[in-house]
Formats: sequence, structure tokens, C-alpha cells
Amino acid sequence: MRQRQRRHDAWAIYGYPIYEALEAGHAQVLRTAAGILSGNYLIGASPAALADPTLRAAIGDYVGCVRRTYDWVEANKPAWSRALAQTVQVKQSYIDDELYHESQFERITKLDDGVVASAQAVDDIFSKAGLLPTGVDVQPYFEYGII
Repeated sequence: MRQRQRRHDAWAIYGYPIYEALEAGHAQVLRTAAGILSGNYLIGASPAALADPTLRAAIGDYVGCVRRTYDWVEANKPAWSRALAQTVQVKQSYIDDELYHESQFERITKLDDGVVASAQAVDDIFSKAGLLPTGVDVQPYFEYGII
């Protein structure tokens, strides 16, 4: 996105500020993230929490709640749009644009080797660009069996 008031040459943003800036005529979209984002959004937990059976169960419950929430939102977009617009005090059209034009449905999936391979590919891209150390194996950072 580029702002027209020359305060920014370029600005990478997500969410409602996009629609506010576009509607106000202060910006234009130069490129969307469609087709370039990995879709990997990770939930973190400490090794100590994962080793504690009570905390591990609580983490599983939390992840399950998030999963059910995403599923509910996908099945109830009009109701979610109305409620969210009122709660965050933005125009419902902004919420609708996010909900109905998302590049992929937000969901929590069971961890499998494909998920880890995708995260490794992202790490490798950043490593190749010199933004992360090279040779990092991401596998140890993933925990199977939470959901």
C-alpha cells in the first residue's frame, strides 16, 4: 500500500486500516498478500508447559476452543461481522471485506509433516535472504499430539 500524502513510500499493513486508508483516498494497494503468505500461524507453548500434564491438557483445550471459534465464524459470517463491527467500532463493510475476501479460511489443523515442511520452507527463504541464521531445523519446535 502506498499513501498519497507522501508520509510513506510504502506500507505493509493488514486489517481494517487498509479499508480506512483506501476509503479516505489516502492510499492505494500496490500488491496484496494473496498467494505469497504461507498460511502458517503458530501457537507457542514453553517446553515446561508441554511437559506438565495439566498444562498440556489446558493448552489442548485452548487450541480446541480456537479451532471451534474459527469453524463457527466460517459458518456464521453475517452474525460475526455484525458483532465484531460493533465491538471494535469499525464499519461492518470493513469486516465483511476481510471475511468474504480472505485468501484462505483460518483454521487449526492437526500437525503433520507437511505443516513442518511448510514452516521449514519459510525459514529457508528467510535464511537465504540473510534475515535468519542458515541451517536451522524447525522440527524440534513443533509438538505433535496437542489436537
